[in-house]
Amino acid sequence: MADYPDFEQACGYGSVTGIGGANCRHSFWPFIEGVSERTYTDAELDGMKPENRPKTVFDGREYDDYQATQMQRRIERTIRKQKRRKAAYEAAGLTEDAQAANIRLRRLNEKYHQFSRAAGLPEQRERLKVLDGYRAAPHGQSAGNAGIGRPGVPVQIGDVNFSDRRAVMDQMDAAQTETAGLEHEVNYTVTTDGKVWRVSGESGFVDPSTIPSGLTGSYSYHNHPADQTWFSFSAEDVRFFFESGAAYAKASDHLYEYVMERTADTLAVSPDVVYHRFDEIYWSDAMRLAAGGMINADVDAYHTVMLRLSKEYRFFYERRKRIDS
Repeated sequence: MADYPDFEQACGYGSVTGIGGANCRHSFWPFIEGVSERTYTDAELDGMKPENRPKTVFDGREYDDYQATQMQRRIERTIRKQKRRKAAYEAAGLTEDAQAANIRLRRLNEKYHQFSRAAGLPEQRERLKVLDGYRAAPHGQSAGNAGIGRPGVPVQIGDVNFSDRRAVMDQMDAAQTETAGLEHEVNYTVTTDGKVWRVSGESGFVDPSTIPSGLTGSYSYHNHPADQTWFSFSAEDVRFFFESGAAYAKASDHLYEYVMERTADTLAVSPDVVYHRFDEIYWSDAMRLAAGGMINADVDAYHTVMLRLSKEYRFFYERRKRIDS
């Protein structure tokens, strides 16, 4: 059996700067030689070294993959700040200042789009949201705007026998049919008391957490518009699935439909751990495969992440081509 360095000394476990410390997104578990399966090969670990990471050049500056994510976060913070500034000018009746702020906001949004595309990063529009001019958007599913009821307000639209799975699945199918072709996202949820809820979203975000019946054990569907989809669930979708305790979640776009479902073996883990693990797999697996020409990053990156994430956390995941696409 191989000798390994002391875990606490090598990884700094228990300290603020070590594994599991402040802002650390890594997790760990026991490894048994000859039994456990390695998460990464030596070649994959070598590819994660800073000198071997994918590079992006934007506006004359070079970024590695980590630096690119930090730059994206910086632009997102600036956009949120600019939105608040614009709202303050409008509230004060300072029309010219509000117009100037809006021009800068459009430029920042364009920079965000261009940088994200150049770095191969998904645009995380939920991070750009500010509600009432100041309050940041809560956790939820990536989403859109309008529909029945005011955005974010759950509306009960029916009842169903929750013990009849076929009847519940019919509600999911009906939701998919109704939302086909919409340019915004809408959530439909069937809760365990048999109530059917509809929640409209705002641009890039929908929050079904306000459904009063409670979401533990629920079934839900939401649509992904063609100009916003990454053809599978997002990190925000998966975090909300674990956070809400939902039993089943389905989403679709114009090409694919995809499902994640809790099983008896699904691990009970922090939603934030799952969220950050999504990001890690995106860079370690999906972007490596894309760089090697093995997958199309725009179509298959999130799908690749979900395949691995579902295996690690033991939930069911499936993506299939829509028969009407």
